[in-house]
Amino acid sequence: VDPTAKRFTSAQLQLVEGPNVITAVGTDLAGNIGRAEITLILDTRAPQLVITAPAADACLDAQSLEVRGTANDDRLDAITVTIGATTVPAVVTGSNWTATIPVVEGVLLITVRATDSLGHEETVTRTVTIDRTAPVVEIIESGAPFTATLLNRPVALLVRAADATVTATLDGQPYTSGTTIATEGSHTLSVVARDCAGHLTP
Repeated sequence: VDPTAKRFTSAQLQLVEGPNVITAVGTDLAGNIGRAEITLILDTRAPQLVITAPAADACLDAQSLEVRGTANDDRLDAITVTIGATTVPAVVTGSNWTATIPVVEGVLLITVRATDSLGHEETVTRTVTIDRTAPVVEIIESGAPFTATLLNRPVALLVRAADATVTATLDGQPYTSGTTIATEGSHTLSVVARDCAGHLTP
C-alpha cells in the first residue's frame, strides 16, 4: 500500500477459466471500510467446433454440399467452410451453424474454421466423395475389349468397373472374373456395377 499515492498492489492472483470476481477491501485508521469489485473474464480456449453433416467419408451425388455442425464459445466471431479453392461464411444460429458450398466430383476435403473475438482459432476437417457418374463396365479378354459373339475356342473374361462393386452372372449363375468359359453352346454374361453413391450401370 502506498498511502501517499493512494495506491495498492496485490499479490499475483491465480485466475480460473471464465469469470473471476476480484474484491478489494480497505480500512482507514478510523475503522471505516471501503470495498470495490471488478470482474475479469479469462478466456484461453478456442471454440469447440464439431461437424455433424455430412458423415465422414460419405459418398454423395450432389451439385452442392450442405455442411452443418455446432460451435460453442461465448465470444464466437465467425465460422468459414472451405472446399478446394472456395470458402463461404457459415450461418450461425445459437450453437448451430450451416453452410452450402458448390462441389465438383472427386474426393474432397472439407475444412471448417472457427474464430472468437480474442483471436483463438479451431479447425476441423472431413473428407467426402462426390460421385455423379454411373460406373462403366468393361469386359476384357487378353488386355483388349471383348466384343465377339461367335467363338470356336474357350475364353476367360475379365470383368471390371472403376470405383464400383461388380456382380456378374453367367447363364444365371455367379461368375468369377477371369474364369474360363469352355462349355459348348450359347451363354449369357450379365454384369451390374454399383458405385459408392448407389449408381448402377446404365
